[in-house]
Amino acid sequence: MLEVDIFTVIVIGFVLLLSEALFSGAEIAIVSADRARLRAKAEGGNRGAEIALQLLEKPEWLMGTILTCHNASFVTNVSLATIAAINFVGPAYGEALSVALVIPLLVVFGEVVPKGYCQARADVLAPILARVVWGARLIVYPLVWLISALIGAVVGLRRRNGESTPFVTRQELESLVEEPSDGDVQVLERQMIGRIFTFGELDMENVLVPIVDLSAVDEEGTVEEVIQRIEDDGHSRILIYRENFHHIVGVVHARDIIGLGPDAAGRLKDKDGLIRSAYFVPETKPADSLLDELMSRKDKMAVVVDEYGACTGIVTMEDLVEEIVGDIADEYDVDEVRMFHKLGEDQYMVDARMEVEDVREALELPVPDGDYETLSGYLLERFERIPKEGESISLEGWTLTVQSANERQIETVRLERNV
Repeated sequence: MLEVDIFTVIVIGFVLLLSEALFSGAEIAIVSADRARLRAKAEGGNRGAEIALQLLEKPEWLMGTILTCHNASFVTNVSLATIAAINFVGPAYGEALSVALVIPLLVVFGEVVPKGYCQARADVLAPILARVVWGARLIVYPLVWLISALIGAVVGLRRRNGESTPFVTRQELESLVEEPSDGDVQVLERQMIGRIFTFGELDMENVLVPIVDLSAVDEEGTVEEVIQRIEDDGHSRILIYRENFHHIVGVVHARDIIGLGPDAAGRLKDKDGLIRSAYFVPETKPADSLLDELMSRKDKMAVVVDEYGACTGIVTMEDLVEEIVGDIADEYDVDEVRMFHKLGEDQYMVDARMEVEDVREALELPVPDGDYETLSGYLLERFERIPKEGESISLEGWTLTVQSANERQIETVRLERNV
């Protein structure tokens, strides 16, 4: 029987256990690391991050090295422990003791614990452990070459069969957007990528132009009325309603009126084809779905209706596109220059339709977040009713006074910073 020294066995076993844990952790850390962050570090001169990216681009190198070193450590440790157990308790119980005690310890402390630890800290540990894997690869290169060839053959077969993984995952792109670095992705590009991810979560209520901002003419009206609306409001498409503003029946295009030539007068109903059918969509329709439909229909506008069929607003192609690329001025946008003007020191007159985000940015008014988008929406939530002219509220050193309002909405608000 082979004589072994217990101290030597413990020391060698501990070293082999560390080796097993190191390569187990390295595998999960490198694979789990965020590639966008690795690229950012590599561009900053981090050699470990460069190596990690090289290993990820050559998975046969990574897996070949880790399989060789990890399995060599594990098998050697199990064999050594089995020999030691047989030496101390005899062949009858030695193998059973090794299986029952040693192998579970190796699995727990050589696999489970290091993988859990390294996965949670993958972005930090991957550049460090990648250097270790790269160095080990050079030492065991012949075996790695053989294993890499086998892995490469399998990967090549999968690729020929059409199986592949995306070059960049959604998670990596999201991380790239959130990463506060001065890399290749500029601020506007980050914002656009972020908008693309959230675009599919929007519905019509998030993007529509509200009905109060629209131009419409009664279907019993005349072409002259439509022309007057076009001249007054600057819109190229005028909605046509029946009986009340919420009952939209169609739309008239300015170019169609121009096409009438000398006949551009008289009742709308007497002009065949002048009132075009409107495209109606529910408030719950996803924005990305409507964009696809408008493109396929070669249309530029949809009328949004609620569950009762009443018009709540419209959505244009420009409204949808600007949710991705940012603000695009179109005929239905409220002129931001006219949204507010300064009356005096820390005094402003503001259009109640001004969006809360713009109010915060332009006037530094600390309007809290809530289930509203405009200054009017915030005031309605505070008053819990449509306030009358002259009523006011206080907001963190500011006084907000309703300057003008009607029975349906707030129109203008006077803002004054309290000194």
